[in-house]
Amino acid sequence: MDIRDVDDTDAESIHAIYDHYVKISVATLQEDLPTLESIRNNIKRLESINMPFVVAIDTSNGQVAGYAYGDIFNERSGYKHTVEDSVYINKDYTARGLGKVLLKEVFARLKAMGKKVVIAKMSILPDVRPEDMATCRLHASLGAREVGRMLKVGYKLGALVDVIIYQLDLEEYEAS
Repeated sequence: MDIRDVDDTDAESIHAIYDHYVKISVATLQEDLPTLESIRNNIKRLESINMPFVVAIDTSNGQVAGYAYGDIFNERSGYKHTVEDSVYINKDYTARGLGKVLLKEVFARLKAMGKKVVIAKMSILPDVRPEDMATCRLHASLGAREVGRMLKVGYKLGALVDVIIYQLDLEEYEAS
C-alpha cells in the first residue's frame, strides 16, 4: 500500500467507498448519496484550508483502498485548534489495519500543523458497545478515549442511532 495525498482523480473511488457506507450502514448518518461533484468540492474545500486528506492505494492494482482526513470541528474561532477526523475503508480492504495507517498519517500531519485535539464522532446503534465496533477500537488503539455518548440523536435504516464521541490529545500523541 502507498499512502499519498488525495487528488481529484480519486474522487470517483472515494464516492464508491462512501456509497457503500451510506447504503448499508450507520457509519455515516447521511441517508442520500452525495453527488460526485460534492465529493470533488469537499476535496477542494479541505485542500483550500490545508487539512490533511490522504488515500491508501493498493500498489498491485492502483485501487483506492481507503481514505482519511481532518476537518474543521467548529467554525467558531475559539475551536481553531480542534479538528474532527473521518476514515472510510473500501469494503474489500477492511480488517487489515489500513484505518490505523491512514489515521496515523492524518494525526501526524495535524500535530505538525499545531492542532491540539482530534474529535471522532461515530454513529452506533443503542444496544452496541463501543468495544464491539471496529472504528471505536481503532480510535482507542491510537490513544483516543471515549468522552461522551449522545443518545438517540440520529436515525438511519429504520432505527434510532446514538453518537459516541472519542477525543485524542495531539500534544500527548506519539505515532509508533
